[in-house]
Amino acid sequence: MKKNISIVLIILCMSGLAVAELINVSVGKQATASSLWGGTNANMATDGVTQAGWPIYHSGDGDYDPWWMVNLGRTELIKQVTIWNRVDCCQIRMRDIQVEVLDQNQHLVYVSELINPGNILSSPASATLTLENSVPGQYVRLRRIPFSTAGHDGFILCLNEAEIFADGEASSIASGPSPYHHETNIPLDVTLSWNASFLADPNKTEPIYPNPDVLRHELYLSSGSLSDPNLLHEVTIDAGDVRVSYGPITIIRDGVYFWRVDEVVDDNGHERVITGPVWQFSAVTSYPSIDPATPSEQIISPGTNAVFAVSAINPLTGDDTGLSFAWFKEDAAGDIPVGDNSGTLTLVAPEISAEGFYYCVVTIDSNGNSATSKTANLTIKRLIHHWPFEGDMEDIINGRDGVAVGDPDLTVPGISGNYAVDLDSNDAIHIDGAAELMDSYSISAWIRHRGLPNDFQSLLHQDGWTTNSLHWHLRSDKSFSWGVNGAGGDGRTAANVIPLADHWYHMVLSYRFGLARAYVDGLLVAEVVAATPIKSRLLPSTLGAWNNGGTYDRFLNGMMDDVRIYNYPLDDIDIALLNYEVTGIPVCVTRPEFDLNRDCRATLEDFAILAANWMECNRVPLSACD
Repeated sequence: MKKNISIVLIILCMSGLAVAELINVSVGKQATASSLWGGTNANMATDGVTQAGWPIYHSGDGDYDPWWMVNLGRTELIKQVTIWNRVDCCQIRMRDIQVEVLDQNQHLVYVSELINPGNILSSPASATLTLENSVPGQYVRLRRIPFSTAGHDGFILCLNEAEIFADGEASSIASGPSPYHHETNIPLDVTLSWNASFLADPNKTEPIYPNPDVLRHELYLSSGSLSDPNLLHEVTIDAGDVRVSYGPITIIRDGVYFWRVDEVVDDNGHERVITGPVWQFSAVTSYPSIDPATPSEQIISPGTNAVFAVSAINPLTGDDTGLSFAWFKEDAAGDIPVGDNSGTLTLVAPEISAEGFYYCVVTIDSNGNSATSKTANLTIKRLIHHWPFEGDMEDIINGRDGVAVGDPDLTVPGISGNYAVDLDSNDAIHIDGAAELMDSYSISAWIRHRGLPNDFQSLLHQDGWTTNSLHWHLRSDKSFSWGVNGAGGDGRTAANVIPLADHWYHMVLSYRFGLARAYVDGLLVAEVVAATPIKSRLLPSTLGAWNNGGTYDRFLNGMMDDVRIYNYPLDDIDIALLNYEVTGIPVCVTRPEFDLNRDCRATLEDFAILAANWMECNRVPLSACD
């Protein structure tokens, strides 16, 4: 977007900025963010406190395009934005901040230059962006433009407070375009409309009024060719209404159009031109339109079929006729054609060798124009690693054998099979080899702790703090927690889900690209959605300790048995069956509605309990029972 609004940056050394004609319209308003650091939330930047200590709003690790956005609740005339830095540390992170204003439909209407580019303000306590012409909008988004992903200072977004100020003066700039900025697939006959310059009073229920100083509107439009984006005068329109329309006009297929509206106003008897922002939209295309959600991934059981389907529209016919389909499987040596000319690809009982990523190229028969779908993964459900600890550290599935750290005892009686591994405050098992990054997986383990006097006893930890690394810990309040570095915060169960020392617990972590579900003894105890779903790096890793580049701590003081990794998220029934295979005790996954005696069955015994109290009445007075 062309930037035609000047920006003033002010270093604010004092709190409580007061500008008489401005109103802070963001305090207490609901905010959202691209990701969250554990223990923080987006509303911490609209609580009205400009110099609070931790916690504040803080983006998640591994979020390399962080943003924070507040919903003002209605259209306001945005005149000024002040952002306040954190006070405890890391002030250098308040740099390269871009302000975006969006309308009530979250369509982008304004983008600022960077606030504090390259930290030229030397980590200020706060910084203010003042717009020469107020911009109407309901949402304000702050986005940090990262300069590095090597460390947190290069990409983390921190906000102690964000103050959005609105004014009651005239908005002299055209705004609220339709089509909205960067809108696509616009019909070939389109009517352009926008908000003319207007007056506003933020204290009124209906804050927008026509500006009587506007004389006329001058509309400029490009030819639709990207090679010629120059704006030519299209039409002059008399002033009158707040919402102005022009059209319909005919545009060309595949055209990319730029347009602008200048407001001509009466400035004490002289005409003054207020140049508007440049907006952009794209006409309907002559290429196939593919539903971005298709095809979907396939996680199937061995011996069953995988079915990939793509949904596409031919813009020349308005439906799915006149299209050809070609499916491919990605391959390093060159993508492999598979299937036939159909929007559906069926793989009949595929072998493990068929696992991988598939996509479809859709072509319009009449003009040869093509579009390519997203890729979708095929996974065949199976156990991919298994350490039963039957007197050794072998992975009996894929050979990722463990290596002793310290002196693990592999001769103690276990709960599954004959033996388990006993780990004390200096013991662990390291599993080396190639990295394994996975979207979906499950980890199952039997754990017997000796008490949890200290926080963070590690069950499994992938080396260091690198992005994608998985960590899984027991906690001192008898809970357990897990996290994937870069996924925007950790998950944690409630306290006392593993309360007893020297007692075997079956613990499972089931993960499907951001959705983590935690189980104890066959029952779901926690479910957490990551703010920024990313792949998890499971191996290489360490069982029973935290491994930070070869330095081990946070040791598990206890025993471990029958550790398994599956390449898919186990469901409630899968996990209950795993538990039953070892204990022989049935698991009540879902209790029947009329299970009154709590045996997980609705039988005549429950009916007898119900019947015994059928005519009972406890109303007061007793006559009310008649």
